[in-house]
Amino acid sequence: MEENDVISLQGNASPSVYSAALNNVSYFNNELDVFGLPDVVVVFSVFDGEWTGSSRVTIRLINVNVAPNVTFNGTAFGEINFVEGGGPSALVPAVIVNDGDHTHLIRALVRLINGHRGDRIGVLRSLPTNVTVAVSPVDNDMVVELSGRATLIEYMKLLSSVYFDNTLPLPLNLSLETR
Repeated sequence: MEENDVISLQGNASPSVYSAALNNVSYFNNELDVFGLPDVVVVFSVFDGEWTGSSRVTIRLINVNVAPNVTFNGTAFGEINFVEGGGPSALVPAVIVNDGDHTHLIRALVRLINGHRGDRIGVLRSLPTNVTVAVSPVDNDMVVELSGRATLIEYMKLLSSVYFDNTLPLPLNLSLETR
């Protein structure tokens, strides 16, 4: 249907039959971003052969297209202690990902900022079949990129298994940023 289209029900039937039909009228908008769109007004009119009665319903379009967020134990940043020679350490063992309008993600990045010679970063957990991992240098940083459609829970598990290791003695201070 297009703007200002009319659904017309005609025939000789009781008010309860027309009520049942009108109760099945629904509205759907397939726009991904409804920000700035005007309210939609639907007018229901009935005619009994002599008189017409009508009522209006206003539909306010609410934009829920929000960015996902990631937290570590309830905070927006995490901190770990790395023990020399202790082997790979999970960066943040309890990553929480929320998204108000999607149940799946398609990509996650973990960026090691100010890394040092001998630093390694990667994923300890096996990946779902539809997710790939790439570890690459970007500028002077190291980036783990997880890409592919997976549930929020799958991405939380993967992000919780991202590790840091340094193969050299006495690594320097670390700074971690997750996007």
